[in-house]
Amino acid sequence: MNDDKILRGSSRFFLSGFKDSYLVNDIMTQGGMGIIYEATTKSGQKVVIKQAIENPKQPQGQAIRMLQKEASILKRIVNRNIVSFIDESQDDEVYYYVMEKINGLNLFELCNGKPLNMKEGTRIMIEICNGMKYLHDFNIIHRDLNPKNIMMDGDTPVIIDFSSAETLQTKDEVIKIKGSKIGTMVFSAPEQFNLGESSKKSDIYSIGMVYLFILTGNIPDKHPDEMPQYLSRKIVNAKARALISQCIKKEPEKRIRSVAEIEKSMEIIFEESGIANESTAGNPSDEIFIKIDGNLYEINNILTIGRKHECSKTTCGDQKELDISIDNPFVSRHHFKLRKEVSGKIYAEDLGSKNGTAVSVDGGTTFNMIIQGKETEIYPGDIIALGYKRDLGPKQIIEIVGSE
Repeated sequence: MNDDKILRGSSRFFLSGFKDSYLVNDIMTQGGMGIIYEATTKSGQKVVIKQAIENPKQPQGQAIRMLQKEASILKRIVNRNIVSFIDESQDDEVYYYVMEKINGLNLFELCNGKPLNMKEGTRIMIEICNGMKYLHDFNIIHRDLNPKNIMMDGDTPVIIDFSSAETLQTKDEVIKIKGSKIGTMVFSAPEQFNLGESSKKSDIYSIGMVYLFILTGNIPDKHPDEMPQYLSRKIVNAKARALISQCIKKEPEKRIRSVAEIEKSMEIIFEESGIANESTAGNPSDEIFIKIDGNLYEINNILTIGRKHECSKTTCGDQKELDISIDNPFVSRHHFKLRKEVSGKIYAEDLGSKNGTAVSVDGGTTFNMIIQGKETEIYPGDIIALGYKRDLGPKQIIEIVGSE
């Protein structure tokens, strides 16, 4: 930074490119490509100023061009859930732009270790979707939506940091930059890191991961697909769990189609959510049922399920008579067991069936096999498939249903 571009007065100073319009109070961050200042306008409004700094390792003028591109995107946007562009200044050597300052916490600071309840978390996400839908309507993708880039202005979430944003030429364009790794690990889509590809579907992935984070207060160690019970353990609300799962598919083409669809689903979840925290399980007094072929059965202690047959010492050995019999040839005689603990937790076990048992935590879109002889914790909203083969799908469906 050239000294003639700064007019210093004690510990505070004016940036000469703006004459005396903005009094700089502090340098918030400084890196290889620029400086971010906190400043105050003549009227006393706090603002943020970003300045480009040329990096000798980068082509001449690249830092300025990148910051100008960021500013040009924000100039086009007027939305309560997106940070507002205010002003800019440029000469041959220096470029600055000014945006509003959001004074609240970011979502990472707000939610890390302190999950929000379903009602409040979903309300915030609906507003984030409002901002992201607005961007996508202009064919703008953010590419780095994560909890630290969402600030709370009172009760209103505001999306910030457009340094990675891009404008698409068509609504379905996939930007490919070989060797690039854009975004934030965990919250950015796999294709951004593995293939250097970004699209609207990449932002959809980030929305799903942010939703998961604010409802759990935790960042998963691995992708939830690699931990089959992670979502069902962490997110009891079946519709929220299914929505998150649809957003964070590893393959972009398998994700939910648009932010508008996410927003619509979240509005339903919000309307159906109570004030109590539904993001974690554990009310032992809750009634839990299973639904088989339209019939409801309450789980009080242990339920054994299998194919309808005459049970005797000769045919079944030490196996007890079934609690629920199903007339389905793909179901083994003694196929499956459900057990409810005093704490209210429910466990499922495959009793050594011939055709296997699987569980879906995303409304039946994907299934994961249950290991025979080992109990697996399940939750309301899960779907159990008896007689499951990956190439043939489920042969008998059992729905786990919470009390209404």
